[in-house]
Amino acid sequence: MTCIIERMRSCCRRSFVYHSALFIFAIMSPFGSITLEYNDALQNYQTQITAIVIGMLLHIATTILFESNQGHAFNIRKLFSILLAFLISYFI
Repeated sequence: MTCIIERMRSCCRRSFVYHSALFIFAIMSPFGSITLEYNDALQNYQTQITAIVIGMLLHIATTILFESNQGHAFNIRKLFSILLAFLISYFI
């Protein structure tokens, strides 16, 4: 019986940590927007901050995209589809 109770406690702790981390991650974007809106010192650097954030997102996205293959092999079809999407978005 005590084994079952310990497992339930452990599961609840993990669930709490998981949901807490998810909540913190979810409020980061609104928190950053509010901070930028009401902090005059940061508004002077809005372009630089946005460039850093976009750069990090592009880095993460390309890492996930290009290293998702078996053995992290380079896939020419993925590169072609990215270039095609870039061209389409440029002309739209």
